[in-house]
Amino acid sequence: MVVLITGGIGGLLARSQGLSIYRQIRADLQNGIIPTDSLIDGLFILIAGALLITPGIITDVFGFTLMVHEFRGWLKRKLKDNFKRKHESRRFQVYSNYHSADWKKDDDS
Repeated sequence: MVVLITGGIGGLLARSQGLSIYRQIRADLQNGIIPTDSLIDGLFILIAGALLITPGIITDVFGFTLMVHEFRGWLKRKLKDNFKRKHESRRFQVYSNYHSADWKKDDDS
């Protein structure tokens, strides 16, 4: 019963917040702004919705946490800082199922 309730509430939250993010993306695009933050928010809401319809208390806690705007803002800042550090160190790693490849940007470019 709890699974159905959290799934229903989570679905409604994901839908309402997802529509809000969709409207924000459209407005940004109409104003000529690249909607990077809104797209990241949309990804977080998609992940949160998937977690909330997955049975389990832990997935529900993580799902509801991702629905909180302040937490998403904090998580976005952490991810941006992480990408910025990797970009500034000029070191990127790409992983696949078979091997990992390291690239180091040449200083000549």
